[in-house]
Amino acid sequence: MTVLLLIAGIAIAVVAADLLIDGGVAIARRWGIPSLVVGAIVVGFGTSMPELIVNVSAALKGSTDLAMGNILGSNLFNLCVVMAVAALVRPLVVSGDSRAKDLPMCLLATALIGVCGNQLYWDGIKYHELMPSHGIIMLMFFGIYLYYTLGETQAGA
Repeated sequence: MTVLLLIAGIAIAVVAADLLIDGGVAIARRWGIPSLVVGAIVVGFGTSMPELIVNVSAALKGSTDLAMGNILGSNLFNLCVVMAVAALVRPLVVSGDSRAKDLPMCLLATALIGVCGNQLYWDGIKYHELMPSHGIIMLMFFGIYLYYTLGETQAGA
């Protein structure tokens, strides 16, 4: 029975993902929104909601290890497995524009997480902890990135 539920869950996830992509493309075409914006924001938010719910629930219950493991596991899976499978199906072309603009933002976000997550070494405190102030900084960085992405897309339109 468990195997059947697993197979049904995978089938539903595949159908739902297809509907999400079709809906994102339809939104982009109908309102003249660049596909980058729909892909990065609408589809990105939609696919990240389950992790957000699990992480908030785990953090509220004090299971911060589960939250961190979910974040790291999800990101590593998306980067390594999803990108690898997509590249096996069809070569992925990364434009020079993305390399010049998005790669520095990704590296800056990585550095931000590295600094915030390692205050043990920076401030001499006796434990690793992401604090509310770090969350505010990360949300502000995310807002800046969204503003930057939307501004770049509108300037190119």
